[in-house]
Amino acid sequence: MLFNLYNFRNANLSVFYKLTIKFYSFLFNVFLLEIYNQIMETKEQILKPIAYTFGLFLGLVIILSLIIEPFIAQKIIFSILSFSATLLVFITGIKKFKTKNANKISLVDTIKIGLAIAVIGALIAALYTYVNLNYITEQTTSNNYNYAMLIIRTLSVGLIISLVTGLIVKNER
Repeated sequence: MLFNLYNFRNANLSVFYKLTIKFYSFLFNVFLLEIYNQIMETKEQILKPIAYTFGLFLGLVIILSLIIEPFIAQKIIFSILSFSATLLVFITGIKKFKTKNANKISLVDTIKIGLAIAVIGALIAALYTYVNLNYITEQTTSNNYNYAMLIIRTLSVGLIISLVTGLIVKNER
């Protein structure tokens, strides 16, 4: 009888310990979730101005490329210079995000910032192309394909550059 009472008492203690552990793990998870949300809000606050600024720079690089390209005879050299300027915009934006985020950046962060820059730059370039083709040069051919290809090309280049840059500069410590 004493043996059964002892097992019953241990069984109650183990249930108490299990409930206590579950309670503390719940509190710990809530605490971690709150910290994670604060970190993500901070990252979003850092991400937006960088994405807007460097997206504007990327849009200007694309617009200048579209304006200058018809007047250049050496297309290969121009393509290399244009790609170098695009690469510089993405790398500088990612490095700026890393320095503002206490020199910590993950691969996901680099892809986020790269795609954000690419989206804003592509939208600016598509807006310029639309205005240029419809109001300045008044070419009314099927330009929808041109807009879509411009946006898809910019997003693809942004994804590839941010992925490669992220693999090089990632630092999750």
